[in-house]
Amino acid sequence: MNKKLAFSLLFPLVLAACGGSSDDDDGDSAPTTPPPAQPEPAPVDAITQASQATASALGLAPISGNDESVQVYDVIADIGDTWQLSFNTRTGAFSLKVIYSAYGLTDATGTFTHVTSGSFSTFTGAGGAFTLLVDHRTRTISGTMKVGEQTASVTGSSYSMPADLAVFAGTYAGLLNSRMQPGGDIPPEQAGISALPGTLLLRTDGTGAMCVLGQVTAEGECGQPGGGEGSPTMPGTPVQLAWNAADGQVHLRTPQIADSGPVDLGIVRVQAGDRGAILTTDVPLSSATGSPVTGTTYFVKQQALQGTEMNGSWTCSGGGLPSDTLVADAPTIRITSAEGETVSAQLYYNGLPIDSGEPGGEPVTAPVFNGFAGTVSEQDASVRMYVPMSSSLLVSMSAGLSAGTLSVHLSICHPAVN
Repeated sequence: MNKKLAFSLLFPLVLAACGGSSDDDDGDSAPTTPPPAQPEPAPVDAITQASQATASALGLAPISGNDESVQVYDVIADIGDTWQLSFNTRTGAFSLKVIYSAYGLTDATGTFTHVTSGSFSTFTGAGGAFTLLVDHRTRTISGTMKVGEQTASVTGSSYSMPADLAVFAGTYAGLLNSRMQPGGDIPPEQAGISALPGTLLLRTDGTGAMCVLGQVTAEGECGQPGGGEGSPTMPGTPVQLAWNAADGQVHLRTPQIADSGPVDLGIVRVQAGDRGAILTTDVPLSSATGSPVTGTTYFVKQQALQGTEMNGSWTCSGGGLPSDTLVADAPTIRITSAEGETVSAQLYYNGLPIDSGEPGGEPVTAPVFNGFAGTVSEQDASVRMYVPMSSSLLVSMSAGLSAGTLSVHLSICHPAVN
């Protein structure tokens, strides 16, 4: 097999001493009552601080409707939909508004329960509607949902897109996921998933370029990961990030691909990660040639990973179904499948490992590809790729052989909470 796979809340205490003395012999004035003790400000952990710094730099504000008892989140579903969720923690009622659906889904309402432990809240919908984890450190939500006849893994945040899109200028690394819809001439067993690494360049005017399986340059060219000066490049796919007057949403589009005309890469949503901005999109069913394909993209500000970003335990799902549980302690990772099978592997940061093709041979690590991590496991003949987006979100792609057939799975992972 050869498959290529990162406040100031200090209130000053003004203490004023009051007092005086008399010019006569009436004695000293009454002692001054000391001011009441002020409570210490609640400690703010480093993840919260970093996320707040990202939100501040981007000029993000909560989605309209958020208040003390109502939490509102915009989410991207891995089946290619965009939804808005509203939870009333006082009444236990929730509502789902469909922003875009490739499946004709409609708005829904229901009830839920929630449990909070430390920085995390678990929301559970009645009738198995959803199981979602809110990470209050980054205002991020992730988990599984069932809407109509569709199940999906979702991720999103309670932040709205800013009016000024110039704040997103920079280079991003991430995964591009496509999902072929069953139906018509496509039976369910052939409705496959593909996921590939890529990079995205955005300029202050919203123009940019995207590279699949390549590193985008400042000029919008695509080069080999780790390629130095003079390395061959090819033109990247031009993109435009802009507000769409038709639906009032921010979209990422390509002006044209070959002879197929402009391609809509979907509605864009933002998360304030503790390692920078995270941008996610759905991919509308009508994209490209009109073939029955939907998808999602997940991008985070590209940077060199330090090698500890995945440390800890993660719960993953894909398509609304449980997938892997990850326990990482760099440089090793233990992966337990939904079926209970466990494999251990070495994590390679800032490079995509490739199977050497030799039984028991060490994997060959691709040149530097900042922001990505990966593993090769001989135990289950698989290659896995990870993009650690924040302390709240990890996106994973696995590819393996089963009965001689290559299968690809995309998973959305959040911190495991007992």
